[in-house]
Amino acid sequence: GLKMPAIKRVGITPAKFIREEVLNMTQVEMSAALGVTQPTIAKRERRTCVSEDQRAPLRRLAKKIGRSIEEAWFEQVPLTRAARAATK
Repeated sequence: GLKMPAIKRVGITPAKFIREEVLNMTQVEMSAALGVTQPTIAKRERRTCVSEDQRAPLRRLAKKIGRSIEEAWFEQVPLTRAARAATK
């Protein structure tokens, strides 16, 4: 049979997806971990993708807590929850 297409969570950007779904952190927690301010995190989350210079620090943070971030997630929120399960 045909599978129904997965639906992306509406209104979530890649940076916000990574923070909430992969790292399970608040903006305040993430800002402290990355050494930036909370407004900086909020500003980054409004962008359509994660800039190249911010990717390595996010990968290191994920590794530190036993998670990983797929390269594609910096550009686009995954369509399925299977990707999130893979990070556990």
